Amino acid sequence: MKIRLIALTCLVMSGVAHGVEWQDLPQAQKDVLVDYADQWSQLDTTRRERLALGAERWLQMDATQRQDMVQRYDKWQKLDNNRRQELRQRWQEFRDLTPKQQRRMRSALQNFKSLSPEQRRRLRDGFKNLSPQDRAKALNRMKRAADRSRRQQQMQRRRRD
Repeated sequence: MKIRLIALTCLVMSGVAHGVEWQDLPQAQKDVLVDYADQWSQLDTTRRERLALGAERWLQMDATQRQDMVQRYDKWQKLDNNRRQELRQRWQEFRDLTPKQQRRMRSALQNFKSLSPEQRRRLRDGFKNLSPQDRAKALNRMKRAADRSRRQQQMQRRRRD
């Protein structure tokens, strides 16, 4: 039994080490990734895996979802590098949250999106119109809460390790 497990682990690990090979991709994914065909073998493993996963997601989308994705991509391309880096950092911070915290954040965003445009504008304006001291206090409260949350995550990770 142990030998089978070791053999299976070696097999899986050897596949991971080489990544996704072009010839192993389904034809539909190859069609989506055709621009990468000539350079596929030179791409690093992580990049190949991400591209294959992206192609798989693309193939599962309907026409409306694809159109939305193209629009978001175009918007991303128009951002300057500093803004992109800031957004990548925010995304990483979100990914570092616990699943519970991520659910809370998603819920808060959904609640915000469910508001009318006027209500959203009032909330934004309300924050912008705070005095510098009150805005600093509000930001400090949010920062302390995020720091507390980060410390809790670190403690949980240490307990698991």
